[in-house]
Parts: sequence; structure tokens; C-alpha cells
Amino acid sequence: MQDKLLKYSYYYYLISIFLMANGGFANYVCDKFLLTTWRQLIFLIGLVIINTYLSYINSQRLNEIFHRLKYLFGIIVILSILTYVFKSFNLVRIVFSWWQYFAGVPFVLFPFIARCNRWSIHKLNYFFIFLGVFQTIGLIMDYSTGGLFTNMFKAAGEETTEQFLENGRYCFLSEAPTTFGVYYSLCLAMTMRESVTATSLFKKTFLLLCSCSYVIGGWFTGSRQIVFVLIIVFVVGILFLLVDNVRNVLPIILFAIIGGYVSSRLTKNLYEDEIYENRYSVESVREDSRYQAWKDGAQYCLWDGDVKRILIGEGVGLLGLKAIHGEEIGRHYENSYWARMSETGLIGLYILLFPLFVMIRELKLKDSNDMLLLAFIFSYIITSYVSPNGIGQTAQMSIYIALGLFIIHKDSIERDDLSII
Repeated sequence: MQDKLLKYSYYYYLISIFLMANGGFANYVCDKFLLTTWRQLIFLIGLVIINTYLSYINSQRLNEIFHRLKYLFGIIVILSILTYVFKSFNLVRIVFSWWQYFAGVPFVLFPFIARCNRWSIHKLNYFFIFLGVFQTIGLIMDYSTGGLFTNMFKAAGEETTEQFLENGRYCFLSEAPTTFGVYYSLCLAMTMRESVTATSLFKKTFLLLCSCSYVIGGWFTGSRQIVFVLIIVFVVGILFLLVDNVRNVLPIILFAIIGGYVSSRLTKNLYEDEIYENRYSVESVREDSRYQAWKDGAQYCLWDGDVKRILIGEGVGLLGLKAIHGEEIGRHYENSYWARMSETGLIGLYILLFPLFVMIRELKLKDSNDMLLLAFIFSYIITSYVSPNGIGQTAQMSIYIALGLFIIHKDSIERDDLSII
């Protein structure tokens, strides 16, 4: 029975990761079954899996993390009571927000469940390589067909979708062009991680080309933040390859030749398309007005000097999910940090960055896994600053998967050591 439950848990994670990363498609399918709360259902099933298997996993780090998360959840419950009493937010809105704070937590167990199903580290890497290449091919196909997939799954309202396409912004199966940036960065980091350990010239070159293709896919989203963070992860991976072993120079040179040729063939799309030329121009970056929203967020959360707001925020669920008519609704300020601080202050900010705090204190820059993980963490920090997507469920899923990979790497757990019965 236990083996069957373990197999079901394995399938749960594979399906959930795909659905979370492709929210537009998931919404389209689940709406047919009137299952509008599919994300919350994924979260609840994940909690059941955690409760079932956590005590069987031989990892002190993992158990300590969940012990701390229980305290953090207790604090959120206390803040929720205060919010209910003093803000009079409806109870559904408050409880619904709990999922937002901890949506990514169940996914920390995915690498462990995968290992228990006899996945090697290489198979884990290739799982994310497949997801990344799938996303890249999808984005290129979306662009080539004039937004066939973006239009088909209508992640947002019809008017917004038309605006996406007019501005050359494509999201394939996702809900919006910016929601999967952190997840895409994780796929890239895992691809670069596999390229570090690959021994054959062909495989290294192929993996480097796959990695570079993600940047091309990111270009077609029209999201500068995605392109920027992908380039960061890619450059860090290349630098580590150069420093790690002189033999890596040959595949990098070969990659540069092939990549240069392919890039020249794509010049018309990447550099001569007027939409992208305008969007990625220096003038366009300068004209971006988001800095005013960031300034407003900083003013509201910090510079006003409201001690209560700084420490515990204005109330759990302030951003208005499930708000009823007449209830106060906050702003996300185009920034994940200000969005979370406006709700629960420094406590909420700590919860948002909790996986990073756990990982950063043990990172070793001489370790390729840690080096690429650091680049991924940096991409998450940047994405969270320039948009509210850092508090999104896909980003939280990705950062907790990275935390699970980090724990497995640090504990050096082999299949026989994972004492799941």
C-alpha cells in the first residue's frame, strides 16, 4: 500500500509542476470540470503528502525546515485573528490567503519523492531540461503562429490578450508573459548543472545550445525581466565551466560557433522586428514607469515610519483576493517585497524569502551546484523586485523545488538512505 501511495505522490508532483507552470492551459482544462480552485486543491493534496512521508525521510535539515515553517504558520494565524478583529476582512479572504503564503511548501518534497522512485540526479536534471526545452519550443511556435496558444488559452481577458499580441508578448500555455520567469530560470540552472557533469563533447555542446535557446524563448515573451535573469544564470554557468576545467573550453567554442550561426539566421526575428526593437531599446527601459510604483511601495511600507506597518503590515489578505464589495484592497506596487510587506510586514517578507535564507548560509562557490543555485536565487531576487511575480505560486513552487534539491545535495542522500517504507 505504501509503495502505491508513493507512486501516486510521484505522479501528483509531475502533473502539478506541469499545471502550475502552464496555468493558462490548466485554467482552460479545469474550467471544463468547474474546478476553478485547482491550485488550492494541489496545495491541500501536497500537505497530505507531507504529513504522510515527512517522518520517513532521513534528513535533519528537512525536518528542521518544517519545524520552523510550523512556527511561521502559527504567526500568520495570529496575525489573521488580528486582521479579522480590527480590519473586519471576511474569513474566506483571510483563510484563502494562507495558501498564497505557503503555496510552494509542498514542492520541497518533490526531489525526495523522485529519488525514492529511483530517479538519479541526472534524471532530475533532464526532467527540468525537458520542461525548459518544451517551454522554449512552445514560445517559438506561439510567435511563429501569431499567438495561437496565447490566444487559445486566453490567460487574461480578451482585451488584455489582444494587447499582449499587439506588443509581441507570448506566453504559450501560461497565464501571462511574466509568470513563469523564475520557473524558466530553474530549468536553465538545471540544464547548466547537467552540462557541468557531462563528459562527452557532443552532450556538453547540446546542453549549452539548449541553455541558450531559453534566452531566445524568453525574448518572445517580451518580458525584459525574464531575458535578464536568464542571461544571468547562463553567464554564471559559462563562467563556472571556464574556471572549472580547461577541457570545457572546446565545447564552449563549438557552442559559440553553432550559436553564432543560429543567431545570424534568427536576426530578422530577434533584432529587426520593430516590436522587439522598441521594447528592448534603451529608451523603452528609461520610459518604464514602474519605478514610481516601487517608490510608492517603499514610501508606504518603510519611509512613512509606521512601526506597526513595518513589523506586521496592514492585514493578512490585504491584496484583496476573495474580497467582497466594500472591503479594503491594497496594491502590489509592481514589487513582491512591498506587496508582501504591505500585508504582513517584516514577518511576511521573511516568509517570502525563507527558502533563500536557508540556502544562502551554506552555499559554497567552489561547488557547481551551489554556484548555479546562487545564480537562480539571484534571478528570483531580481524578478521579485521588478514585479509581483515573486509571490506567485509558480515562482514559489520553483524556489521550494530548488530548496529540496539543495537539501538533497547537502545531505548527499542516496536512494538506500531514504528510509521511506
